[in-house]
Amino acid sequence: GHWTTNAGAGVDSIDIEAGELLKFGDTPQRQFWRTKQNLDYAFLMWYATSFADYYMQLEDDIQIVPHFLPTVRSYARRFLFGRPWLLVSFSKLGFIGKFFNASRLQSLSEFLFLLSAEAPCDWLVWDWIDALTSDPVTPDIVSDVEEEHEQLEKAKEAGPEEVAKLPAMRSDLPLWWLKGEGDLFVSKERSPSLHKPPVAPNGAKVYSGPLGMTRTTMSTHQHYNPDNAYPPGDPLGFWSGDTCFGAKNVGECLHDKGGKFFEIAFEHPVRLKGLSVRMGGDESPEDYVRHGSLQVASQRGQRTNEKPQGCEGYVTVAKVSGDHVAWKSTDYDSAQCVRLRLDKEQQEWVHIT
Repeated sequence: GHWTTNAGAGVDSIDIEAGELLKFGDTPQRQFWRTKQNLDYAFLMWYATSFADYYMQLEDDIQIVPHFLPTVRSYARRFLFGRPWLLVSFSKLGFIGKFFNASRLQSLSEFLFLLSAEAPCDWLVWDWIDALTSDPVTPDIVSDVEEEHEQLEKAKEAGPEEVAKLPAMRSDLPLWWLKGEGDLFVSKERSPSLHKPPVAPNGAKVYSGPLGMTRTTMSTHQHYNPDNAYPPGDPLGFWSGDTCFGAKNVGECLHDKGGKFFEIAFEHPVRLKGLSVRMGGDESPEDYVRHGSLQVASQRGQRTNEKPQGCEGYVTVAKVSGDHVAWKSTDYDSAQCVRLRLDKEQQEWVHIT
């Protein structure tokens, strides 16, 4: 019932002297906190298992960038549905932003519970991946962390500028792992865009854009529907190959029923200070309008019992011939609709992002 030393195991003493550090150079207090954190997370995961289909680990002192939730939903819809996976990392910060299928939570929580005193949670999760897959990802973590610590200490002695030059540790760790496949897909680090709505101290988006509905005469490609292109929307955007290319009657295609367009009809008249439309993207850099018009209307069209019919009396305020068009206004105090119109057929698709 008592601990004893064993010279054959290389244990000379089990006494901890004052100030002596424990595992990973941590103090006893730090190791106690780290163990408690693992246990807290384990019980939280057990508790949350049946609440939803997915689980993301967050903390109470983070502030997310605008459109974070639509980005998560979009990524899951495009890359995870119908594929075996264990983890998606939406942040490089420790255990923050780690995204799991709820069906995996019991396994992970038991792993954290059993090994709670052995290592930090953001290390244990990679051991958990090792236990469930054939290709290990963790062998170099400890040595890499030690090397990073040594580099950091040397940089601190040289000054803040040298610290800022240090590269991010282990760029392959923020990954999404597809079980059964040999590749690690490294997530791209994204910076907040100045063109997106700012975020209040409480984390809520400060967005003052007017309420409105989208409408288009262009057929939608798969799930890239028109609503995606109007904030808060979805990073997928609106994507269509319906550009009159190859049509039997191009003139009729471009002008029948108002032609080919994407428009936003505001719920109430708005004062427009400007418009900005971006097209194309990482996966579709050439999918933008080559010959088009940016239009504004101040008169609402007739309504039916089903839905509003857009606007009438459109006025062209800018020509479109690239992947970005911006227009500033001082004249439109009561705009009802804005429209991006295709003026000429083109072979390229249109992707409004």
